[in-house]
Amino acid sequence: MRYFEKIEKSDSLVVFSGDGKNSYINNSYQERVLDAIKYHKLKFYKNIYLSSGKEQTIPETIIIKSLLENYGIKKEQITIQKKYPSNTAENIAYVYKELKKNNVTKTLFLTSPFHSRRSMLIWKKYKDIKVIPIKSTRDNFKNQKYNLKLKSLKVIVYEYLSILYNYLKGNIL
Repeated sequence: MRYFEKIEKSDSLVVFSGDGKNSYINNSYQERVLDAIKYHKLKFYKNIYLSSGKEQTIPETIIIKSLLENYGIKKEQITIQKKYPSNTAENIAYVYKELKKNNVTKTLFLTSPFHSRRSMLIWKKYKDIKVIPIKSTRDNFKNQKYNLKLKSLKVIVYEYLSILYNYLKGNIL
């Protein structure tokens, strides 16, 4: 279910936060922040695009931006979404337009581990930007190969159903 490629230096990093956990309050954005900081320190990207699939009282993208700036990433290097898409396909389409507008040809992509395969199936529709899904350094599912918890199984079933749904909608080629 999880899908990653070997990391390489790129123009940018796209970070999706949102429904990464099945709890009501999503704190998985904190994992994305720590990963973004680590990869920035290793000089894998210059600019970062932040997007969230859920509208919240205090948008996660604003929190993430503040944390990244606090860790030394310049605000000019950070772009946050201006609207909240209702699904992953809309989210990718929105970010794609932003990347094109800024002449990005290659980007790293960071999302929750179980969301990575569906996202990449949708990203394949946009062939003129190379999107490289990267593994979270905080992938807490790596030790659950055969001992998945019920919550993880629910997320996996949801993701497979979402892949089928996106295929039927024409979002996946």
